[in-house]
Amino acid sequence: MNQFAKDEAAKERIIKHMNADHQDSLVRYLEYFCHLSSSSARNAKLESVTQDSLSISTSTGKTHVVPIQPAMTTWSEARTRFAEIDAQAVAGLGRWSITVKRYERPRGFLAVVFVTCCLTYLVFPKSMDGTKPAEKAQRSYV
Repeated sequence: MNQFAKDEAAKERIIKHMNADHQDSLVRYLEYFCHLSSSSARNAKLESVTQDSLSISTSTGKTHVVPIQPAMTTWSEARTRFAEIDAQAVAGLGRWSITVKRYERPRGFLAVVFVTCCLTYLVFPKSMDGTKPAEKAQRSYV
């Protein structure tokens, strides 16, 4: 197998892997580097990759280019470079690197605890002296 065929195979593996397992990272790349809103960046799909850029499309069909600086010299650098780019985007956006993809409601005992906390908050919204906690804090500083 010649070098060109190996490079093409590596690019296809990278594209397939990023689209299947790291769609949240692609969205962050668009939000941070291309200054897109989260709604504009949703459903991001990696279309092509070169050693110095990523071409990412959105659900609107528009393709955006994210530069890789400095450029990779080999395809084996892709994993570490993409992780660095993602860390830069996470820090720049002021977010957490973990993406919640699914919420599971509390069940059993945890559901009872959740309902108890909610009812307590609704039934007893004021302190014993009749003020809300925020009002009490403001009075102590004035």
